[in-house]
Formats: sequence, structure tokens, C-alpha cells
Amino acid sequence: AQFTEGAIRTPASIGTGMRELIAAFTSYQNQCRFCTQAHAAAASELLGDEELVWGALRDLESSKLGAPEKALLRFVAKVTNAAAGVSAADVETVRAAGWNDEAIYYAITVCALFNFYNRWISATGVPEMSAEAHRLQGQKLAGHGYLRGEKK
Repeated sequence: AQFTEGAIRTPASIGTGMRELIAAFTSYQNQCRFCTQAHAAAASELLGDEELVWGALRDLESSKLGAPEKALLRFVAKVTNAAAGVSAADVETVRAAGWNDEAIYYAITVCALFNFYNRWISATGVPEMSAEAHRLQGQKLAGHGYLRGEKK
């Protein structure tokens, strides 16, 4: 919980809503329905636009995300699906889209973390929740973060 809190909620040049979208996007790439729904709900709360979030998950290129956000999510997709092929040129493409090294660091960290979580959730058989339960969980994550009863 502390690592997730730090990766997603630490003040940084990349907003919390975008980091939740990266968690949902990575999870969608990995076909982890539980994490996709949970983090899409949190991203929707933080970004204030459920249509934007689901549009980016289902069809990034035709979504209403801006060009910098699309470039970052393309990079996240490559880290998820072809990590061995990620190169300095890929990082430079993300920089050229307007993201600084701190934002890229957090994008990679959230992506890597959710690649782990997706595999763990899928392999251990964590059961599905209702759409309403995910929506409520998303509100809680957006408002309070990942630490339960611990001081931040």
C-alpha cells in the first residue's frame, strides 16, 4: 500500500489522475478486468471524465486525450507488451511530447507495478466486483489514496 501510495499519489509533474489512468491502461492491456475497472473508476473521479478514460482504454488513438497523453500511453503500452524493445529513442519520443524525466519515471513505475498486480490478481483468482462496487472504490481511492488507517 505504501509503495502504491508513493507511485500514484506523491506530488509530481504527472498528475494523480494520469497515474491512475496509466494503472487502468496497463491493466486493460493485460486483460485484468478487476484492476482495469478499479483504476478506471479512480481515474474517472480524478480526471472528471469517465468517457475520456474509457475512450483511452478502448481506442487510444481516437480518444479525446491530448497528444502528450497519447504519447505517454503509447510508451506505457510498449513497456507492458514489449519491454525488451524499449529504447532510448522511445524515451526521447515521450520527452519530445512534453514529459519530463520525473513524469517518465512515475509512468514507468506505475506501469511496472500494475504489470505485477495484474499478474498477481489474475493468477490468484481475485473475484470480480460489481460496477457499483468499483465506482465506490474509485471514489475512495481518488479521495483518500491507498493507505488504510495509516498516516500519510
